[in-house]
Amino acid sequence: MGRQCRQRRHQHHHQERQGYRLTKDEITPTPELVIDPVRRDQQLWNLFLQDSISLVENKLTLTLGSKFEHNSFTGFEFQPGGRLLWQASKSQVLWGFRRGRC
Repeated sequence: MGRQCRQRRHQHHHQERQGYRLTKDEITPTPELVIDPVRRDQQLWNLFLQDSISLVENKLTLTLGSKFEHNSFTGFEFQPGGRLLWQASKSQVLWGFRRGRC
């Protein structure tokens, strides 16, 4: 008896978002409030990447992604994450996630 082989095809859905923010602060000192430096420019760069992979069509989806960020205070950071979604029925969904901070 021969074995039947099914080719599994995973569907992907990619997302990408990016951003930049420049904040300029200038504070006028008073006798009650002294801030040093009185002027400061802060930059924030970020990138978010995510891919959703359909493992079992309309039933099980794995989503992996990460946020990458560079800011004036802490430098480079990234926050990876993953989520598994199970569509139990048309009206019920169960999902779990894991996030990391690096």
